[in-house]
Order: sequence, then C-alpha cells, then structure tokens
Amino acid sequence: MALKKQNRLLGKDFLKNKKNGFWGRGVFLNIKINKNNFPESRFGFIVGLNISKKAVVRNLIKRRLRSIAEKNLPFIKKGFDIIVITRPQIVEKNYKKIEKDVLGALEQLKLLN
Repeated sequence: MALKKQNRLLGKDFLKNKKNGFWGRGVFLNIKINKNNFPESRFGFIVGLNISKKAVVRNLIKRRLRSIAEKNLPFIKKGFDIIVITRPQIVEKNYKKIEKDVLGALEQLKLLN
C-alpha cells in the first residue's frame, strides 16, 4: 500500500512550508508542520545525500516513513502539512525505532488524536 495522492506534499508546497510553521524534534529526524486548507493532512519527506550516497538506502528510508505515515494517518489530526527531515543516525535504525521517533515528534507537536 502507498500513501494516497491527497496525503502527499508536492514540490511547490515544500517551498511554502519552508518559511512558516512549527518544529518538532525526534532523535533521528525533525518535523516541520504548517496548517493547510485541506480536509486531510499531507506529508513530505526529505532524505538528503548527507544520509547516504546510495539511492537504495535513501529510498528505503522514504518507503519506511511513507508506510509509518499511512499506517498512523487515522490517529493524526487533519488539516496539516507535515514535512519529515531525516538526520544521518536514521540509517542504522529499524522500522519500529523510526516509527517510535516519528510518533514521539508528532506527539510533541500535539498532532496525535
């Protein structure tokens, strides 16, 4: 299963969300949120070259993050743009640890129902 199109941030929306918003911090990632005018929350993921030079590794991390977002979508408040920015420590972590970190950062931002 994949994250639905209505729950994805497009390129132009990343630029809008860069200027305003609130930050949440996890151990392996940072999350930036911004209110949007849509009935659903939308997600974007940034996994840069500083994480790994290998595209295979970066894509694996993005797939895990998308899966976590999709799985927990019913528990996340609606009407927010959420950008997840990874940090290099995420490479060594498994799915469960990444999920715990994402949910912890979302809870810190009071986005969980």
